[in-house]
Parts: sequence; structure tokens; C-alpha cells
Amino acid sequence: MPLAFGFENPQQVTDFLECNTLILEGVYGEALKVCRISLGENPNGITLKNLLFLALNGNKKDLVGELENFVRKHFRGERGKVLLAEVEAVKAYLSGDLKNFKRYTLYCMRKGEAPPFLLKRVVEVLNPQRDWELTAWTLFYLHNRNPADAKLEGLLYSFILKGGERSIDLLRSFINYEPRREYYLWLGELLLTNGYYAEAVNILNEALKRYPADRRLKKLLAVAYTLNLQPRKASKLLKEFGELPDRKTLQKSFISLNAVIHNPVEREQLVRVLTAVYGKNPISLENAIVQTYRIGWNAAVLTFGEALERVLNNPSREDLPYISLYWLTYERTFKKPLPPGSEEKLETFLRLFPKNPSLLLVKAYNLALKGDTEGVKKILSEIDAKSLPPQLEPVYLALEAFVYGYPKQLPGEKVKSLPVLETLLYLHPLSRGAAEKFADRYLAKHHSKIDYELVGSAFLSLGDLELAERYTKEMLKLFPNEPDYLNTYAYIRLLREGKKAAPEALKLLQKALKLKPNSPAILDSMGWAYYLMGNYNTAENYLKRALKLYPEDPVENYHYAALLIKTGKPCEAKRYLKRALEGIYLLPVEPEPGLEREVKKLLEEVKRACKTP
Repeated sequence: MPLAFGFENPQQVTDFLECNTLILEGVYGEALKVCRISLGENPNGITLKNLLFLALNGNKKDLVGELENFVRKHFRGERGKVLLAEVEAVKAYLSGDLKNFKRYTLYCMRKGEAPPFLLKRVVEVLNPQRDWELTAWTLFYLHNRNPADAKLEGLLYSFILKGGERSIDLLRSFINYEPRREYYLWLGELLLTNGYYAEAVNILNEALKRYPADRRLKKLLAVAYTLNLQPRKASKLLKEFGELPDRKTLQKSFISLNAVIHNPVEREQLVRVLTAVYGKNPISLENAIVQTYRIGWNAAVLTFGEALERVLNNPSREDLPYISLYWLTYERTFKKPLPPGSEEKLETFLRLFPKNPSLLLVKAYNLALKGDTEGVKKILSEIDAKSLPPQLEPVYLALEAFVYGYPKQLPGEKVKSLPVLETLLYLHPLSRGAAEKFADRYLAKHHSKIDYELVGSAFLSLGDLELAERYTKEMLKLFPNEPDYLNTYAYIRLLREGKKAAPEALKLLQKALKLKPNSPAILDSMGWAYYLMGNYNTAENYLKRALKLYPEDPVENYHYAALLIKTGKPCEAKRYLKRALEGIYLLPVEPEPGLEREVKKLLEEVKRACKTP
């Protein structure tokens, strides 16, 4: 049987063990002789490190030179590069070259090697508190040597967070060397924080292969699935903890984040999980609020915002625009002032940051919903509009329009820079009349297709069909041969007046269909007009053609399902209603006001009518 460590005879083993023993006993002079003999007889990396320690401890530059030559002669490949870097680190330290000492030591650390004698000198001479990467690596090695030390782990975690996006690569290096579950959790959080949702899903799945029973990893993966628009997988994971109701009580068509946050039970569970995961690090919630706000996904803004409000007890100035955006979205969406708990938190934050423009804006909007015009004017005079985040500018403009009739600080020639859609969405809940005046004044100067589309879309999203019809009609006068505008105006008429508007709407739709014969939207509107008139055979023809061209469209599926119900086929309608609901859940906002409520209502009706699933 061969001897351990590659030794060729018992004497080599004796020299090796004696070398280590003498160092542990602190007999460095004698250890130096024995270690040199041991290394000469058997070029072992452990003995080499012992000699490096002795050279560093005894300031023996000549020995370092000998060791450098020895490494170059006996060690090759990646192992040789790392050992040579350790020699160079000691050499640089003894020469007073701290810059290269740091460089070579960091190289060793990144390769998974950090002898204790190097760590000790790093802490003593390099002041790692001022060097984020060096501190992180130093704490990493100390943590790995003392894995049960909770204080060390907490310190390492706080340093990792301070690194932001650069910590992602660092944590990958940590995992390559020591795949601890904490490192996977931290990396997953950072990937989510920085918007890398798909990568977070991948790394957390990798982590669960190593730690299949870890609940923290599963919860974080559930959040990653949710943010990556895979809520079914998220629900499946969360259900393992007994936190979700029975599957039968959930909509089987939850196929997107919007579906989760539209169900009160699911939404509350998601908020709880987000709160638990991001209690100490709410940055990902803040990023999610902005991303969902950009696409008008208000229900998602409210969900992430509620979680942020729960965890944000000690805010920094950087947190305030995000929590303000949530509060303002809440007020705009529900068209009522903040609930008492939120209002109390707002006042607490204002005591901490009394001049913060974002918080002042929330307070002003809150007062506007209560009808306190003078209070709004007073607060607006205290806000420097130039210091507002871009996403909050429409709120400021809406408030100015509410109290002054139009944004007074912007000259007429700059009116094009107004975010008209968002401004109207914030202004209408305060005053329908002010919103109409604002739109009139805006369109008096700007009457391109896109301007009218923005104004019409705003009022349609708000559910104000009267104003949506008015501005769409004006748009049609300017652009009478645009088939999509003909269709939009005709369909709004159908939404407003039903059967009464159908004959006139059909004339417009027939013209539109000649201009654009294969448009599923126009075909669907034609079918719906005939449906309202009671001509079900003709309606079926158009609605089937529309569905064939665009089978996933929620409005078309709803219309066809309504036709099936009307013609005595409720069980057949169920499939199309489910598809309609799925389509709604894939969109940031409802394609038309009240559609989700109506689809759910019909679904309940057909379930009662059909005894078989």
C-alpha cells in the first residue's frame, strides 16, 4: 500500500509531520530546518504554505526567492499559478509593496485559496473596510472557517448587498468554491433585485437540486416564478407550505401574474411572501413597481407596493419615490384618499423628510381627492417640479390642471412634452370636468393621430365611454378613412347604447371591413352588432371568422361565448369564457371596462347550468 500524501518512505512522513508540529508549537527556527528538508524530499503544497508562513513571520526574503524558484520548477498548470501567486503575495508584503500584495492576495482568494497567514496580514495592513471586494472575500474565508458564526454571516451578507450588481459575479465565485445555501439565496435575491428573473429561476432551481427540502429557497423561487410570469409554478411551490387555499377554490386559468393579483386570496398570499422575502432588502419590490407601472399594470403596482409599505419602516431618501408611486396609484385606481394606516405612515415619513417632493405630492393628491383645493395649492408652491422623478411628473401636472385649469409652469410651445395619457389618468379621478378641459386644450394645439389615440385611450381605460366616444368621433372627422378608427368609434357606440346604436355602427363597420377585410377586430365588432340586433346566424358567421384569425383574443372569446349562451349552448360556452379570462389575465389592463367582471359572472352562470365539468 502506498504511503499517504505521495511520500515514498517513512522518513518523509516523519519530516512532514514534524514540520507541522513545530509550527503549531511556535518553534519557528527549528521548524524552518525541518520544513526545508520535507519540501526538498517531497514537494508538497502544504509544506510550501508552511514555509511561506515562516518566511512571512521571520521576514526572510531570501527564502521567498528560493520558494519562487521551487514552485516554478515543481508545480504546473492552474495549481502552479495559484501557489506562485501566494509566493508573490508574500514577496510583495515583505517588500512593502501593498498594491501588489493586495493584487496577488485577491487572485488567490478568487481561485478559492486564502491561507490564514495571508488573511491575517490583509486585515492588519490593507484596511479592507475601505475596499468592498477585499472585505467581501476576507469575510467569505473567515465565514467558511467559522460557518456557525451568525455575526460573521450577517456581516458578509451586508457587504454583499452593498456591492449591488457586481455582487452577482462575486456570489457565483463563492458558489463555485463553496455551494452554501446562503450564497444561493443571496444570489437569487440579487438577480431578482436587478431584474434578471429568468436567471434567478435557473440558479434557484440549481440550488434546490442540492437542497431539495429548503423552505427559504422554495419561497424565493416562488417569487422568482411570479416575477418571471410563471404563477402556476409559484402557486404549486407555495401550496407546499399550506399557505394557499384548496386548489378547487382557485381559478385554474391563473396563467400570469395579473391572474394572481386579481384574486384576493392569491394576492394576499403573494404580498405575504414578498414581505417575508424582502423584509430586509426591498429593492426588488421597488424595481417591480417601476417596471409594472411603465406598462400600466396597476394591479401589480398595488401588489408590490403593499408589500413595500409593510416592510418600509425605516426608509432612506432613495426609497421615497417608489412608495409614493404606490400610494398615488392606489388613490388613482380606487379614486379615494389613502386608508388611515397608509396616511399615518405618510405623515411619519414626512416628519423624517419634510421637504421631500415625492411625499409632498402624495399629500397634495390626497387633499385633492378630499376636495381641499387651497391645501393643494399651498403644497404645490412648496414642490420643486424639477426634482420630481419622471414617473411622478404626470401627477404634478394633473394637480396643476385640477387647481389652475392647465399646467401653468409650462409655456404653450412646450405642451408637446406633456405625458398626456398619464396626466389624464391622474386628473380624471379628481375632476371629470378638469380632465375634459385639459384634453380640449391639449388637442387644440396637437391633433395628430397619436394625440387623439392617447386621449381616447385614456378615457376608455377610465371607463368614461361618453368622453371616449366624443374624442374618437373627433378623431374620425380628421381621419375618416382609417378602418381602425371607424371600428373603435362604432364599437364604443355599441358599448354605450347597445342595440340602439347597432344599425349605425354596422354602416361604419361595413366601410371599415372594405378597407381592411381580414381584421379580426372589425369582424368581431360586426358580429357583436348583429348579436345585439338578435340576428344570431349572421353574428355567428362573423364571430367565428374573427376567432379563427385571433383565437386567443379575450373580447372575441367573450362575444362568442355570449352568443352560445343566448342560443342555448351554455356548456359549450364555458371553454370560450375560460379562454377569455386567460386572455384578460395576460394583459396589463382590461381590453374594455368591466370585461373581467362580466366574464366571471357568465362563468358562474354556465357552471350552474352545466352539471358536468
